[in-house]
Amino acid sequence: MNKTIQNLLIHLFFVFVISITITLIFWAILPAAYSQNEGTDYFDYYEPVARNIVNGSGIVLPDHQPAISNPPGYAIIIAGIFEFARLVALPESVVYSIITLIFMASSSIFVFLLARNIWGLPDAWISALFFMTYPFILWLTRQPVSEVPFMTAFYASVYLFWRGLKDKRHVLLNLFLSGGFAGIAMLIRGIAIGISFVSIVLLFLLKNQVPVKRRIFEGLILLLANLLVVLPWIFWTYQKTGQFIPLGSNGVSGINDGLTFAVESKGYRHKIEVPADVENLQNELVAENGSMYSLSTISQTVFDFFIREPVPVTKLFLLKMARSWYGTDSGTNEFAISVIQIFYGIFILIAILTVWLNRQNTPGLLLFVGVFVLYFWAMTTLVLSILRYMTPVMGMFALLMPGMFQKVIRRVFRST
Repeated sequence: MNKTIQNLLIHLFFVFVISITITLIFWAILPAAYSQNEGTDYFDYYEPVARNIVNGSGIVLPDHQPAISNPPGYAIIIAGIFEFARLVALPESVVYSIITLIFMASSSIFVFLLARNIWGLPDAWISALFFMTYPFILWLTRQPVSEVPFMTAFYASVYLFWRGLKDKRHVLLNLFLSGGFAGIAMLIRGIAIGISFVSIVLLFLLKNQVPVKRRIFEGLILLLANLLVVLPWIFWTYQKTGQFIPLGSNGVSGINDGLTFAVESKGYRHKIEVPADVENLQNELVAENGSMYSLSTISQTVFDFFIREPVPVTKLFLLKMARSWYGTDSGTNEFAISVIQIFYGIFILIAILTVWLNRQNTPGLLLFVGVFVLYFWAMTTLVLSILRYMTPVMGMFALLMPGMFQKVIRRVFRST
């Protein structure tokens, strides 16, 4: 075996082990009150669908109607966990925890590999450690949520896409695989619906030395792989419902929830303080819920309110943009989250500035990171604006961290 590959495999082994160790330590020290599941999606939707998959009923709800509210990926993963637990005679909760550890460690490996391609082997540890110790990523591992497996598929796609951008060998293979993993990510979380188009935009912007026809061909290869993964689900939902449903049907309810979060408690949501005019606006939007049943009707309703009341509508969307970085579905612990986020935000801003000042060393990196982050920020602002939906993309910021510390790390490695 090539010595370079052998050395890389050793590093990947330690990334895997250290990620699992850090996650287990976090589980051990996290107070029980913070380990409780915030949302109800798992118990109300994903688990029942997974049970029906296991018993042979298919991707259906308890009433045997097609389960089309969300993409099927997470329910299929849970079904696999239930079946594996049965085969090995272990409690489902134990197997779920083991699989969660594997997903978290795998995501850390892809972040490490991506950072290695950008900065080199020693500095890649900075990105990996930032990712695997970020508290809100670790917090997700204590929740039964789709973001954990999603991150593995997403960072696999991003890593392969970067390879397709920067490596001269196997370009088409890397882009094809990137599109395939993007499709898997889409089937786990609907928020990823546009990431292949984001990748194609970046391909055109960052490979501007490549002829346009070649870039179009490469983009089509990526898109083809994406469609090969996603289209079977779209065809299945069309066959069952007679409607074209891109990934899931709950997008409209998610957008409506994001417009009225402060005035609809849903039985578990604490009072979320917003300015009085924003609260009045949200109450007015609740009254319009019956007419907001599609993207076009929601857009028209919000536009009509903006024409009549531009200030509260603007304030609402600015608040949604801000809450994307600290908000919770339950409305609890938001001040403490804000303090932690400010702490991390200082390091992120310093890293952004450092990479910008030395951008000739990593051409295209800030654009690469920025476009993906802005995409997730826009999608989170569009629906219920909470940190949980933004957390998976924090690994993109991890890619900037070596810009601050690379000289120190290199000196340490040279001295050992």
